[in-house]
Amino acid sequence: MSFAVDTRDAEEELRQIVADRVAAICSKDSAALAESQAEDVITFDVLPPLRTRGRAEEAAKIRAWFDGYAGDIGFEVQDLHVAADGDVGFCSFVYHVRGTLTTGGQVDRRCAQPSVSGASAGAGSSCTTTSRFPSTPPPAEL
Repeated sequence: MSFAVDTRDAEEELRQIVADRVAAICSKDSAALAESQAEDVITFDVLPPLRTRGRAEEAAKIRAWFDGYAGDIGFEVQDLHVAADGDVGFCSFVYHVRGTLTTGGQVDRRCAQPSVSGASAGAGSSCTTTSRFPSTPPPAEL
């Protein structure tokens, strides 16, 4: 069965996913961040493991990333571009991450998020993230 999805609604839903992810990162809410992922999400990272599959693996990686920070994580999205057609959407952006690591190192860098894609089954369904590259920012030591 095929459903007509309003492109503006799909684009707004993707913008909301990005906003929700930013809020979850800034509050170090690993559960909320993981829940926004499809159950079988595939992520590609700059740090090992380079590829993870599934929400559980992603949740563990998110917790480890958050645990590496001594305090708050500053995280903002810049240059957000969103496109959607039917039940598939895509967005890309630059993110700026700041904070102090548990090692005492300072993080203040910008990284490209070239692909966040989502799909929904049609009208009335919610969009989930199905793939991302990279998923977590590299530490300050890189």
